[in-house]
Amino acid sequence: MKDAFGQNPEGFLRAGARLGGVELLFGDKAFALTVFPKVPLGYILWRQDSEFPAGVNVLFDATIQNHFSLDGIWCLVAEVSQRLLEAAGER
Repeated sequence: MKDAFGQNPEGFLRAGARLGGVELLFGDKAFALTVFPKVPLGYILWRQDSEFPAGVNVLFDATIQNHFSLDGIWCLVAEVSQRLLEAAGER
């Protein structure tokens, strides 16, 4: 995902908005998605520059462990990330 959005922070934000994301003020661009009731995910993009490669962090509430196992959390993040790429027209 960092390859798709590392040079395109506005596209990252638009893809998040297409999935119902609400902009957050973190990193270069960020948004929060409510994937399931009581299960928000935060996506933070760090744009590529001359010193550092692009990066994307996914954050979630500490209570996510009450709703999903570790492998369930991994699958959730993988599925949402795939949908973000599709929303951006990358895949």
